[in-house]
Amino acid sequence: MIKRLLLGAMLAGSFALLAACDSAEERAEKHFQTALGHLENGDVDRAYVEFRNVFKLNGRHKEARLTFARLKRNKGELTEAYSQYLRLVEQYPENLEGRRALAQIAVDSEDWQEAARHGAVATEIAPDDPVVRAININLDYFNAIQHRNLAAQTAAREKAEALVADFPDLMTAHRVIIRDLLRRRDWPAVLAAIDAAPEAPEIFPLKLGVLNELGDTEAFEAHLKELIDRFPDEVALPEVMVRWYMSRGNADAAEAFLRSRLDPAAESPKAEVTLIRFLTNVRGPDVAAAELDKIIAENASNETLYRTLRAALLFEAGDRNQAISELETLLSEMTPSDETNSIKVTLAQMLINTGNPVGARKLVEEVLASNPRQVEAMKLKAAWLIDEDKTGDAIANLREALSQSPRDPMIMTLLAQAHERDGNRDLVAEMLSLAVEASRSAPDTSLRYATFLLLEGKEISAEGILQNPFC
Repeated sequence: MIKRLLLGAMLAGSFALLAACDSAEERAEKHFQTALGHLENGDVDRAYVEFRNVFKLNGRHKEARLTFARLKRNKGELTEAYSQYLRLVEQYPENLEGRRALAQIAVDSEDWQEAARHGAVATEIAPDDPVVRAININLDYFNAIQHRNLAAQTAAREKAEALVADFPDLMTAHRVIIRDLLRRRDWPAVLAAIDAAPEAPEIFPLKLGVLNELGDTEAFEAHLKELIDRFPDEVALPEVMVRWYMSRGNADAAEAFLRSRLDPAAESPKAEVTLIRFLTNVRGPDVAAAELDKIIAENASNETLYRTLRAALLFEAGDRNQAISELETLLSEMTPSDETNSIKVTLAQMLINTGNPVGARKLVEEVLASNPRQVEAMKLKAAWLIDEDKTGDAIANLREALSQSPRDPMIMTLLAQAHERDGNRDLVAEMLSLAVEASRSAPDTSLRYATFLLLEGKEISAEGILQNPFC
């Protein structure tokens, strides 16, 4: 009798567990359907929350994993997309979409080992699939380059050309064509191949480079203006335009371009600040100050920022005491805030340049006490730590700053200085290279990296850095 009761209890417990499992899967499915509804309504953020709920309840939900991976890939978050597809194929090794996506992302990032690994599985599943064929053509082309086999390179390109004739939207195949023509420096053919390819992020700057090689200044300028209009949030593009005008000795065109971007109705004064900085560097601080006075008279908003800018202009013009006094007055009129922290950092930089490091450090410590993650203050403190040979503390400080501002070339440059103090030349090279990339090959970062390469005996690499057409 007791055995029967125990057996009954065990069976009841087992059924309860099974019911709980079914319930978890059902709840996961409900969250997935809710996520799809949010996506249909364009509410991606709420959809993400629902996807996380799905995976907590059922980590093997294939459709949810696929949908989530597609979302991340379409948004350009390729690291996260790759991770999601990888999780998918670990659970479902024969999933064609997952294998294709992993191989394509690997091809695009030139991770040929991963491309070959996932491409081989995809080929076993669907050898005639156009995407799979394009992946294999890319692998053939890479192997041909490795073996310096010009005939095999040509054969791979011809296969790609045949494939895009049937599938013109297949960017993975177009890349082989463009890469091969680039290697041959056949600029007219490259331009034609780019125009024939579907739009992709790497195509736009590549076309600029080709137009520059062809010397077609009119087309270059028109294409860059088109990119600026299409991608207004891409802050580097206007900088490229100004630098291009200046490289051609046309400061008037650069100024006219910056003035064309002024919008009195805009919430952000970014365009005005950019113009003032340009005028300071090119026309002189007096011209910039006059322009700033005009902006202040016409636009009462952002007065604090403009007053700070005016003090900076006075400082650069040599009226340093007056500049410092104006910032101190401005701070005395304001209550503590993120804005006052920024002004204090600006004032600290002035004090450093006037030989008052004690006053500067006091201000920086005040800022960091108020906000330990204020990036500009963290950079100043890190520079002091490096000077004091406290490189471990400096590196920790700068890594935290980099997590706040991952595209800041000055943080990378400071990290390079800290690693140089530690004698780690490999990390110095890595940080300087990243600084050049983050600054879009700005002259100061490019020159700094090129100098390092020269000291390392890498003359050809240094020359390549300095030959960037947009420096």
